[in-house]
Amino acid sequence: MTIKLKDRLKTKKVVLGAIGIVLVLAVMIYFDMKKVYLEEEPPIPVVEIDGQQLDIGLGTYRWNGELVERKPEEVMKNLRLDTIDPRARLSVEFPEETKPIVVTYGLMEGHDNRVMQLPSFLPLTSPFPFHRMHGESTVVIQAKWGDGKKADYLFSYEAEHLTPYQNMIAFEEGFYSLLIVHKPGEDPPYERISKLQYFVNGYSTMDNLKQAKDQYPELNIESVPTIVVLDHKGEAFRSTKYDEAIKFLEENTELKSIKAEGKITTINRMFQFVILDNGLMFRTDDIHRLKVGQHVKANINTFHHEMPFLNHTESVEIIKEADPIFLEEKWRPKEDWTYSVLAVGDKSFTKPIEEPDKDDLKDVKKTTIEISLKLEDGSELPPSFMVFDRQELIFVCNNYKDLLKFLFENEIPPEDMRH
Repeated sequence: MTIKLKDRLKTKKVVLGAIGIVLVLAVMIYFDMKKVYLEEEPPIPVVEIDGQQLDIGLGTYRWNGELVERKPEEVMKNLRLDTIDPRARLSVEFPEETKPIVVTYGLMEGHDNRVMQLPSFLPLTSPFPFHRMHGESTVVIQAKWGDGKKADYLFSYEAEHLTPYQNMIAFEEGFYSLLIVHKPGEDPPYERISKLQYFVNGYSTMDNLKQAKDQYPELNIESVPTIVVLDHKGEAFRSTKYDEAIKFLEENTELKSIKAEGKITTINRMFQFVILDNGLMFRTDDIHRLKVGQHVKANINTFHHEMPFLNHTESVEIIKEADPIFLEEKWRPKEDWTYSVLAVGDKSFTKPIEEPDKDDLKDVKKTTIEISLKLEDGSELPPSFMVFDRQELIFVCNNYKDLLKFLFENEIPPEDMRH
């Protein structure tokens, strides 16, 4: 063997060895990167109560891998217990680049740590999540991003003791609660009081003067009837006459009348509200006449701009009925407590629902895809996603992110929590 041949073989071995080392390093780096990717955790939001930053913990989550379950007691044991004003407002801020599609919240209750989810239409900034009673509670913030990514965040707080009758005060400024003490057998004028429901958080009635005095000694109730009106701080007005109390409420409530027009895109019969294509939400006693797809006009009394479900609708006029194609039974699921989705559009529009993460559409038991649908007037239905329950069309939108938002906010409850 010549010296040149030996040198070539030696060089070849070195090159092959180097290639082998590079391949091994590449495989190691790949698996290390995959390990890091799978072990990544969801972003931690900044959670504040009226500017006071709270100590929160990451609970159960799924990010880039399988579901990671964390027991609430383990999450909470190292967290600070914050004392807050029970009328305070919650603020949850995620990093801009990792904002979830939807953020909801609930209160953890019972020995089994069950989360009592608050309705999705309650704004996150409302004071509703917090118990007004003095004591300790745990809030669970639930965030979802799509593609199966989701996370729970927990914090505990102790409600500040504001007044001995804390359970009776209104949840915030501009609203009221009523305590009515009356004679046995003499009912208060419930019909008149019910008309005030949109700015009265609630009312309590008692037909036993001694019991009222024992339960609320600080209110100094000495006779019947007595009507005590409470605002967000405490007693605001009292009278022995229902007319005077009702007049006070009517004269001390900010009321604004607006006119609304648009097409109904969402209907919720349980809470009696609809949402129009311009985003306006309102409640109405005429909910039985309304359907998704109708074009309507409404005269609305607004009581709270941040919580439009409290609005009261004076009248609703149906300008145009929903297209008959929306009413066809074939689009609906065959079972209660499930959804079906009708997707209308070309391949690029419907692709997300053809290859979804199973967790994102876990409540959808039937999916129908149509390239196009012709309406009664001969026009083509624009690209749309439509959600049906067993009775009717309940939601329509024109992009997949809004579809996920609706499904996340309106998850089917567990069987033992269905009413």
